[in-house]
Amino acid sequence: MARTSLLDVRDFTVGWICGLLIEYVAALNVLDEIYDNVTGTLPIKNDHNIYTLGRIGKHNVVVVCLPAESPGLVSASTVEANIRTSFPSIQFSLMVGIAGGSPQAKNDVRLGDVVIGTKVVPYGFGKTTPHGFEHTGHALRPPDILLCRVNHFKYRTMVDLDLAQLIEERTRQLPSPIKHMFQRPEMSDRLYKSDYIHNEDCDCKTSSSQLSSHLVTREPRPSGGQLVVHSGTIASGDQLMKNAQTRDEWAKRFNTLCFDMESAGLTRGALTIRAIDNYADSHKNDQWHGYAAMAAAVCAAEFLKMVPVVDVPSRQPRITNEMREFMAVWLNEMKWSRDLSLGPTNDMTSLTMNAKLAALEERLVLLDRVEESIRAVNSKINLAMEKLQSFEAIHKRLFSFPEDLGSDILQLCPNKRPKEHPLYMDDNTFRYLVKPAKPPPPPKPARLRSRATLKGDAAPILH
Repeated sequence: MARTSLLDVRDFTVGWICGLLIEYVAALNVLDEIYDNVTGTLPIKNDHNIYTLGRIGKHNVVVVCLPAESPGLVSASTVEANIRTSFPSIQFSLMVGIAGGSPQAKNDVRLGDVVIGTKVVPYGFGKTTPHGFEHTGHALRPPDILLCRVNHFKYRTMVDLDLAQLIEERTRQLPSPIKHMFQRPEMSDRLYKSDYIHNEDCDCKTSSSQLSSHLVTREPRPSGGQLVVHSGTIASGDQLMKNAQTRDEWAKRFNTLCFDMESAGLTRGALTIRAIDNYADSHKNDQWHGYAAMAAAVCAAEFLKMVPVVDVPSRQPRITNEMREFMAVWLNEMKWSRDLSLGPTNDMTSLTMNAKLAALEERLVLLDRVEESIRAVNSKINLAMEKLQSFEAIHKRLFSFPEDLGSDILQLCPNKRPKEHPLYMDDNTFRYLVKPAKPPPPPKPARLRSRATLKGDAAPILH
């Protein structure tokens, strides 16, 4: 569903990156809402990406696909850098799509399963030594706000979150011409032995296999367990993995769950979610592309809904529309002046352009001051809120103090204790033992005598 939005580019906090067209189609299908119109800022130089802006849950999401026929680490790194430049409030990115699985005895990864990459190993980085290839590369760790929710998400998929059902529902909503591309294939999930290389006699694309001697025997999954969510290490490099023996070597060395070509190019603040569409061997084909792409997109959308918006840091202070429009007008005039510089009036054009640049620099300085002022005000507001919360806590403690004190005093009175208490006294005994003290007698009035009395003469006593 699409609607016109009054949002600004600074309202978008999540980036969603796809590597292939089929992944991009699946991503757009899981958006709860697509925004037709979003207020923009100044165009970012050399950013040629086409962005689709929408919402998943309460998160505003930026969806983008890598350039056509341009997979790899450099392409992914460039696209993510442009996202963070064009949308300055992006807090983290999701790399969502398909990958080649790395099944092992302890990691029963199968076609259609989803892998959440808690660690990325760039297997193409290293050096050649007399003892062989030595891996030296490393990738940055995903943000804690996402890692802390991985295990709980896996628990939900075991108990109450039916991803397979959600994938079917999303697939039914697709237009008829492409709906069949995302349905679960009818062909069986077959894993060939590592030493069996694809050839003309291979039946990996048929509905059933007659080469049972070349297949790895695996226990069938229980009813309702078609799709499993895994978490662990993803191996990433510029080379497409289609060698089963090399796949197994890396799996034993780094305990990898799957292979892709983009995750190692992402910066800190990114999480990779992949669905398995092949086994990274010579039998790789496109039969599971669509279903795996939809599985990864549905899983990523449901995972994102578990990340509360309050956990995302507040966005940067936005520039006023007036200043933004002012700078856009000046840029257009500068472009016009630049075009005139190609004519005979070079000197006059140069002066005009210098004046425009000076005015633009002054405006940029003003914008920097405004942003600094806003940050300072926000800092003071946060400090004031902390003090206010502290005062409220003190007020609550003072308000409850008389009541707590009265309760303590009553506990000290023997006649207020329970009867089973060893020091309990009834009211009569308590009144007898604790009698109110008698008030002191009033002072006697002073007697005043006359001088005559003091001299020995009789005189009346004055009271």
